[in-house]
Amino acid sequence: MATAVASTSLNPQTSQGRPLPDYIDYWLSPDTPLDFNVPVGNPDLCTQERIRAVKWMLIVLSKMLRAMLLQRKMMYQSEISVPGLDHATYQNILVYMYGHDDTSSLQLEAAVSLLCVAELRRSFVCKKVPKLWETATEIVHCQIEGLFFHAQFPTVSPKVLLHIVQQDRLNVGEIDVWRAAFNWATH
Repeated sequence: MATAVASTSLNPQTSQGRPLPDYIDYWLSPDTPLDFNVPVGNPDLCTQERIRAVKWMLIVLSKMLRAMLLQRKMMYQSEISVPGLDHATYQNILVYMYGHDDTSSLQLEAAVSLLCVAELRRSFVCKKVPKLWETATEIVHCQIEGLFFHAQFPTVSPKVLLHIVQQDRLNVGEIDVWRAAFNWATH
């Protein structure tokens, strides 16, 4: 009797350029037979990408996803579309939900994307999010000039902007903070 063995990619996945632990690499591999699909990306702007996920882990670790996935109409579906997220941001969220807590390699753009997602999904709560929010804020503190001049800065939500400008220790002068806020307001 032959047994089916799931094939795994020979090229390990990375998070911000660093190899992931084997168990997370296995879960994120497109070859892993998982039970749930999450198409991410705005279908009006680009082709949505399907990311496979462990449905019960999403339910256990996220109050927002639990509320969505345990609804009677969603209970037996094998897919939920998340058009407001890009592929890389959702994959970073899965990395932290699946237990990889090394946030030392987060880059500025990934940190800002995660801050925006946390703000959009205020009820998105898992065990890693408070540390992730804190780490993303630390990156913003250190690289604030890059953030203020980033092309996507004018698109952050008002709550994220308020969170950033209310920080006590930014590595720029107050006039630069006001210029960035003005730039945000005029776009």
